[in-house]
Amino acid sequence: MALLINDTTGEYNNDLTSWQHAIGGDPTLSLLVPANFVDEFRGIILDVLYEDPPLLIKQASREIRRDWNILKEYVRFKENAIGYVQPTTPRYKELCIIAAKDYGEDIVEYIPKELNDANFYLSLAKVNKTCINLVPKEMRTSTFWEIMTSLHHDIIRYVPLDKITSKMCKIAVKKDNIAFAYIPDRFKTPELCKSAVKRSGSALEKVPKEMITQELCNLAVDSNSFALAFVPPEFLNLEIYKIAAKDYEGLSKIPKPARTFEICKVAVETDPRMIYHVPSANMSEDEYLDLCRIALKKSKYTINSIAPAYRDRLKKNLILTINCN
Repeated sequence: MALLINDTTGEYNNDLTSWQHAIGGDPTLSLLVPANFVDEFRGIILDVLYEDPPLLIKQASREIRRDWNILKEYVRFKENAIGYVQPTTPRYKELCIIAAKDYGEDIVEYIPKELNDANFYLSLAKVNKTCINLVPKEMRTSTFWEIMTSLHHDIIRYVPLDKITSKMCKIAVKKDNIAFAYIPDRFKTPELCKSAVKRSGSALEKVPKEMITQELCNLAVDSNSFALAFVPPEFLNLEIYKIAAKDYEGLSKIPKPARTFEICKVAVETDPRMIYHVPSANMSEDEYLDLCRIALKKSKYTINSIAPAYRDRLKKNLILTINCN
């Protein structure tokens, strides 16, 4: 603090310039600045507290220990930072919730036990799913789980079977791609199945057999050609293969024997790089060359993806009508 003392009068220089000079020599002095200078040194104050969180109690002024804008950043530094905030601080529980969002149930050991009650734990659970176990079991009703499902991903797998509701299942499917896999079959309606496969084609794998239809399979494959792996044989046809062929790398998911000229044309017109997955043995030479022309017209770089037996011929002739330059 010697840097703040006026050499002439022996009194403190409490002006901004003096504080800037003093803090330049010792950044920890930023924890003592008057309230009217806190905003000016906020960045330095936070840097100092980040390096040594206990300084909030050991050295910081009362103004800084109660400054909302500093504290809401401070409690996010480390899981134990909330432990250095005085429980009498205004909006203390709000600070706990901010800390819980990053560190979950790990912060509880740093909070006075007398402040922890069921409703407080419920507030923590709303921002971090690891705090759900802190909520008393008698409060974990179906309504509670519906709220948790709407707030967090991957929750329905942890919901007790007797607490699952149709509403919860609808919420889960809309929020989470993998939720459908954990929904009991008794809640899987045609509408829910359709919603699930539209969001993620792989959900088709978990659709009850009696609910699988051509429309559902088409929707699943349209969402992701990977879903072809879960389509029952009776629903594999030209229509669904054309849908798959429009997806990125979709042609590679179609069995080679089914990659006809018509299907391959859809794929190559969508993405010329798919010429790599076209089996020339499945069609006539003219048909394969037609697909090569389509690919080269879209991108000259596809020349290296063409079957070697045709590549040299195409390089030599350049298909004259195609500009490969």
